[in-house]
Amino acid sequence: MATVQPTIGCYLLKLAGNDWKLVSASWDHTIALKQDGSLWAWGSNNKSQLGNGTSGNTLILSPIRIGTDTDWEDIKTYYHHNLALKTDNTLWTWGYNNYGQLGNGTTANISQPTLFNSNSDWAATAVGGFNTYAVNNDNLLYACGKNEYGELGDGTMIDRLEPVVIECPVLATEDFSTAPQLQIYPNPAKSNIHFISSLKNNIEKISIIDLSGKFIVKDQPMKNAQFNIDFLDAGVYILQIEMEGHFYNKKLIKQ
Repeated sequence: MATVQPTIGCYLLKLAGNDWKLVSASWDHTIALKQDGSLWAWGSNNKSQLGNGTSGNTLILSPIRIGTDTDWEDIKTYYHHNLALKTDNTLWTWGYNNYGQLGNGTTANISQPTLFNSNSDWAATAVGGFNTYAVNNDNLLYACGKNEYGELGDGTMIDRLEPVVIECPVLATEDFSTAPQLQIYPNPAKSNIHFISSLKNNIEKISIIDLSGKFIVKDQPMKNAQFNIDFLDAGVYILQIEMEGHFYNKKLIKQ
């Protein structure tokens, strides 16, 4: 008697239509974005991860649309929660929220896309099992969610129910005198600072960065080898100097 052996392999399933733009798959559900900016989901919905305003154990076996908006730009998913960016740079989250990974200050699940916060300057996102990370247009990194192993990077092991800025301690402690041929005076300074360089290169641009990593001034063209810092609050900053495509970092103290 013949025995039929099961076939083990990978099968590609083509979803109807040729207008899909992006897809992001978790272990029990999938979200996808169409060319027209509409958002879709399917799979398990036991943690409200499908974003259709419901939650339950009934599996959704084919794509269903999430809301009626057509301005979705990017999507991320992992485990039971999701992130989605809109064309206006607002960030939206929904799904499982047991560690505050949705960033709304609670641990309640959310069954439809909800604003991450009121900001509209988000540029990039990443998602972990119980964490959310986002970078804004000022190059600041925010994180929220589970922090049992310090994975948020905020220097603690405290879960964060709302996004917190992730600072970079190296900016506060490292000696940035990387170009001995380039000097700033006075330093500390109250008003104007001047640059003296033994290099033949001209100073083209400067940037000023605070200790959280935020650009206070970015790519400011330089003239006459001096710059006024009256507008800065007292504190320590990193002065980034560009000369013919090379960058030099100096510590600046504003009195």
